Amino acid sequence: MRKCLTVVLTLCSVFFLLFSAIGSAAGSETIKIGFLAPMTGPFAAEGKKMLDGAKFAIWQVNTSGGLLGKELELVTYDVGYFKPELIMSGAKKLVVRDKVALVTTGYLGGVADIKTFSQYDVPYIHSDTSILAAKGVMENPKQCWNIFQVSPEETISYSDGLYHLTVTTPWEHPNKKIAIITMDRAYNRKILNANLESLREEISKIDPGWEVVINEMTPTGTTEWGPILSKIRKENPSVILFNDHVITDEASFMKQFLRNPSQSLIGMIYGPQNPDFLGLAGSDAEGVLWDGGGNRVAPSEEGRKLTEDFKKVIGMEPPPALCLLVWGGIKLWAESVKAVGDERKYFEICRYMKGKFWEMPEIISHYVFDYHTNTVLVGHRLFVKPFNQIQNGRNVIIYPKVHATGTFGLPPWIKK
Repeated sequence: MRKCLTVVLTLCSVFFLLFSAIGSAAGSETIKIGFLAPMTGPFAAEGKKMLDGAKFAIWQVNTSGGLLGKELELVTYDVGYFKPELIMSGAKKLVVRDKVALVTTGYLGGVADIKTFSQYDVPYIHSDTSILAAKGVMENPKQCWNIFQVSPEETISYSDGLYHLTVTTPWEHPNKKIAIITMDRAYNRKILNANLESLREEISKIDPGWEVVINEMTPTGTTEWGPILSKIRKENPSVILFNDHVITDEASFMKQFLRNPSQSLIGMIYGPQNPDFLGLAGSDAEGVLWDGGGNRVAPSEEGRKLTEDFKKVIGMEPPPALCLLVWGGIKLWAESVKAVGDERKYFEICRYMKGKFWEMPEIISHYVFDYHTNTVLVGHRLFVKPFNQIQNGRNVIIYPKVHATGTFGLPPWIKK
């Protein structure tokens, strides 16, 4: 009797293990990708573009046969206004409960997310343009080997804005006055400091005499620009650097500025790459110059195909830079997984991704990661930093010349 009972229990155990294996196999038919982004709050418009980039990358992989014979599945989590507690809880949900094989985003601030994902082995790919993120990886290499930044940090990405506005734009400036308006956020304060350093160390040597006559700090979500515009109209500076990438802030500034414009070039950071900015500002955006957003579609067959597919899937063209940054990160990871042969061999995937020169024929940038920071390197044939102008309702690259799709045009509010 005991033997029979033993046999029955043994058979039950075998069947249990068999069905568990079948269930596990069925549950692994997809590879889950985790996505964290600000889907609500003042940065929601940019969060939507990040999500569009992730959706497109996953569509591209799945329509090409999947990855290792499996489809990719996107799992999202809203972090609101970059709340650290939401970033931490979102990471835990995605990695521990949802068992994603990758977490990606556009940007989350470069501090809480780096500390959070250093606790896990799952690759984390972001495009935060954050020097704090780069330092976090460099100072903790044993914990942060799985963290990659697919854009240069802000002191490199945006340090040329003031330089281009004062030096490379072919316009006879009426004076050498500069006005700077900065969103009161650590990220934007670093961009401000980088531009002030450029003024001291570069601009002053090439074209001395430039001075900052207005340097204002404003809260996120500012919509009333009257007091600052009064100062601008009094000084009439040749250059205004608007260091605030929230598109509603940028659009409201332009509309109020143009009621009585000063004779000033206006430069912004990457907000105008978002098509929603053009929709909000309309014709008031004409002539605005802007810096950043390194990924742009290349004038190649691969680039044309990318644009066509993106319009078919997402419904717009060309793909905004923020979409392309997220798309590019997922593309690098997917190619690395394919080379390694297992989406769960995290260290091998990261080592492969870090050790390769990534040619990207669809876009104007190519990727090589810095050995110490896991951040992409900038330079010729590497990550490109274009300087842009809005002309006829479209974004045109005017510098560097090798990638230029047009030339500088005097903004319509400036009297010739």
